[in-house]
Amino acid sequence: MNCWICGDPAETGEHMIKASDLRYLFGHTTTKTPIYRRINTCPHELIQGVSSPKLKFRTRLCAHCNNARTQLYDKSWETFVSYLRNRSNPIQPGEVIRPVHAFQNGLRRGLLGIHLYFVKLTGCLILDAEVPIETESLANAILKSAAHPNIYLSFLAIKGRRFQNRAFVTPIQTMTVNGGLVSAQWFYFVGRIGVHITYATHVHLRSDKVHLWHPSSSTKTITLDEMNFSLAIAKSS
Repeated sequence: MNCWICGDPAETGEHMIKASDLRYLFGHTTTKTPIYRRINTCPHELIQGVSSPKLKFRTRLCAHCNNARTQLYDKSWETFVSYLRNRSNPIQPGEVIRPVHAFQNGLRRGLLGIHLYFVKLTGCLILDAEVPIETESLANAILKSAAHPNIYLSFLAIKGRRFQNRAFVTPIQTMTVNGGLVSAQWFYFVGRIGVHITYATHVHLRSDKVHLWHPSSSTKTITLDEMNFSLAIAKSS
């Protein structure tokens, strides 16, 4: 198997949920404090630590792409999610976040890094699920450190305690118009923080329900959405 980003031989696996997110939620796992994986309605499966291959995508990357090439992207997500967790007041749906407080040494670079981190995960998910979306443009965005024109993010604040000690990704869902794919979307949840990742060729926003964000946006704020929204994300051209 070759790395889908650069084409070199692939020998490493990318975590579906970032290892640092898993460690934050579950701490050091032992036989007395294990973690479990569940896929759809299958029984819970004991996992031997956060480095288990069962917590990684089947699609593999070369060591350089999974480490040095994308390290800054991974770090950007770590920085932002740490900022959201460590504020004095818990995040709330509808709250306006100023990410400059998280990225005091470079707002644009930090936000682009978050975007490209989820571009990387989206590429792995597309290939794992065999979704008919080309990944060459995603690879080029990562290689060039440039925003992907069709990947949008919205950030979620999860109410209640239901997901407080859970981390998961959802299957990727697609939308077609006249037989052609116009959008795909999936969710990444870690505790009370979620990200809604959208691939869309044409975007039509319901601004009262969702705040999609892209690095090309001129806004310097991020509005946190609720988990349970309905969204019209795409329309035919």
